[in-house]
Amino acid sequence: QPPYFDRVGGSDRPFMRLYLAVNRRRSRRDRDQDQQKSRPSADFLRVVAYDDAALLSFPYLRPGSELLVGGNLRARRRKMSGGKSETVVEVIADDLTFLRKINWDDGDAERERIIAGRDSEPSSATEPAPQQGGGFFRVICYGDMALFSYPYLQCGSEVFVRGQLRSRKRVLPEGRKQTIIEVLARDITFLRKIKWEAGDAERERILSQRVSEG
Repeated sequence: QPPYFDRVGGSDRPFMRLYLAVNRRRSRRDRDQDQQKSRPSADFLRVVAYDDAALLSFPYLRPGSELLVGGNLRARRRKMSGGKSETVVEVIADDLTFLRKINWDDGDAERERIIAGRDSEPSSATEPAPQQGGGFFRVICYGDMALFSYPYLQCGSEVFVRGQLRSRKRVLPEGRKQTIIEVLARDITFLRKIKWEAGDAERERILSQRVSEG
């Protein structure tokens, strides 16, 4: 989809939305299987920007533009037609760095047109403004990272997670499909509220159990 620009709210706040394709990190074998089964090789992440980040970036973007996006991940609920609600996971962009396939030729003129207020009439759309805090994000890890992190964590533990955001489908018990968005953690750094003393004992118990089962 092409990037979308509008002015939202009573103050006509500049707003931009785009969907960023992020290639999945896969082995060559997995990539070949994906191609054979026509499975997607990328996840599309919803990215939104406000104010100058939207106003000064949108004119130069087009389908296929390559960007480096820095921002904050958030989850929120929105109402759908029919009264149903769904969870939206998106990145609130603080910084957008142009990489390749940027619309330099027409971007300057388009930017001046938008800044001068000659864009379309303000919309009645009410995209939510960025907020402090956020929702709950599903984080998973495997192998030694799971083995050496889990024993020290408790409800309320504060951690820094670095990894890859991905989406997948799962089938619920009633047969309905649900989209799962999760972070596949590659590094977990402990910050605060870590159960160090009990964690050492729990880790030894898990390791000894694995040795006895092996």
